[in-house]
Amino acid sequence: MKSSNKYLIISFGIIILYYLLFIITGKDSYVQIIDNLDANVPYVKILVNNGMVFPETGVNIPQVMNGIPSSSIMASYDFSLLIFNAFGMYWGYLVNRVLMALIAFLGMYLLLKNQFSVNKNQHFILIMCSLAFSILPFWSYMMSVAGIPLVLFALFNLRNGNIKIYNWLLIVFYAFSSSLILVGVFLIIVLGIIWLTDLLIRKKKSFFFLLGIFLLGISYLISHYPLIYTFLFENNIVSHRVEFHSESISFFKAIKKSIIQFLFNQHHARSLNLLIIFPVFFVLTKQILSKKVNSILVKLLLFIGLSSIFYGFIHYGPINSLNERIMKVIPLQFQRFHFLHSICWYILLFISLKEIITKYKWGKKFAAFFIAFQLIFAFYNNEFIVNYGNKNSTFKSFYAENLFENVKNAIDKDIKTYKVISVGFHPAVAQYNGFYTIDGYITSYPLSYKHRFRRIIKNELEKNQVIKTNFDNWGSRCYGFSAELGSNPDKLNNEKIENLDFNYDLLLQMNCQYIFSAVSINTNKNQRLQILKEFKDESKSIFVYKII
Repeated sequence: MKSSNKYLIISFGIIILYYLLFIITGKDSYVQIIDNLDANVPYVKILVNNGMVFPETGVNIPQVMNGIPSSSIMASYDFSLLIFNAFGMYWGYLVNRVLMALIAFLGMYLLLKNQFSVNKNQHFILIMCSLAFSILPFWSYMMSVAGIPLVLFALFNLRNGNIKIYNWLLIVFYAFSSSLILVGVFLIIVLGIIWLTDLLIRKKKSFFFLLGIFLLGISYLISHYPLIYTFLFENNIVSHRVEFHSESISFFKAIKKSIIQFLFNQHHARSLNLLIIFPVFFVLTKQILSKKVNSILVKLLLFIGLSSIFYGFIHYGPINSLNERIMKVIPLQFQRFHFLHSICWYILLFISLKEIITKYKWGKKFAAFFIAFQLIFAFYNNEFIVNYGNKNSTFKSFYAENLFENVKNAIDKDIKTYKVISVGFHPAVAQYNGFYTIDGYITSYPLSYKHRFRRIIKNELEKNQVIKTNFDNWGSRCYGFSAELGSNPDKLNNEKIENLDFNYDLLLQMNCQYIFSAVSINTNKNQRLQILKEFKDESKSIFVYKII
């Protein structure tokens, strides 16, 4: 067997090993909660349960926040929903994650092999850098970051005159498995700059490359039709995002944010690049001293550096004011170029290790040691390992399906005839279990609803400045906040609520008849509440109160 084939087999084995705990433990696996179990996964379940694998436009989802547009919970047609529909929620999530890793590996392998000359001795580095990229802790289940190398492989093929059909198909695939808002816009901007550079400096027209960029843009417009439809044709609905407000930060805090971004990357697109910085800067320093600098290395580092500074300073003083004015017209977070950092760091790693093993006798041993350490670092940051020990962060315990089935039976009404509000835990849990909620975690919903909901929790907001600021300046977590419990449902401040000052009349007007609480509420001090029952399993308790 060729050594290259051996390394490929080993790589696929390591990817499977990375997800082995998830396979063995099933729903008892520890899974990331934030921006994942508390939002993305339950909304997929709602769509799948309603037969909307490809969400319809102009349709309201009555189960969430008294009815919101389907585009508010899924802004695109995404191939991952087909996987969820075929395998169910947990196994669909896992299959999507494994596919994400395999596509990340394949894409990076093909991109590096295609763009850089690689001899037999360097093939090990090619495969191992691709592997290190593939087991990054990618966020949630979409291909937004993991799929970038594969779409760049296709686009750069077109740039080099390779116009075979698979390149065009890969571009379309990426648009239907990634986010336009998180990554697509910024990827297209960077690709456009590359095309303009080709045209103006290299005097190369790159017609098929430009056509590929247009195909990516058009495919995004089609895949994100629900979002485009809402933006263009439902413009009578004012989004709560118009009230987004970020406090201006000081110059020194902006510097600090820039440095942290450069070293660690933002948590939705983690690169695990802290160790990678050392061989990259070692090679860069040597190249500067020898006056033979690799232009790609410099350009990638410059891109990471400038976009990190942009990320840090976008909320600094007058820049913050300008950004907020622009966002009221174009609701887009312009600092999200950081989603492109991961691929840049692993290309930089490949370039650096390739040079080290070529120029130094100790290079091969160093590269093998470094890659081994980087892989261990990636395993240490595995979603399962990071969340291990938090009894509420297993897939099974977080959603507690058996527990909520008991709640349904105890209420003993048609679940569509009443609504609930959650206190002390994410409303996504109730939504996942089929309950109709007046609360939710939504990135864009009607501003009028935010104002109406605020009247319910107004007195609680006034008692806690952190919660008040969070809701008024952001509000995407439209939750039944309790001042006594704090703003984080995963880390409650108290074990009991003495006073829950909700507007109970308004709750009843909205047909919200029950409160689901993570802790007990003193009904002697809250006489509008009547305890129905406490429901317990091995991981959590749910107190159900009827509003009277």
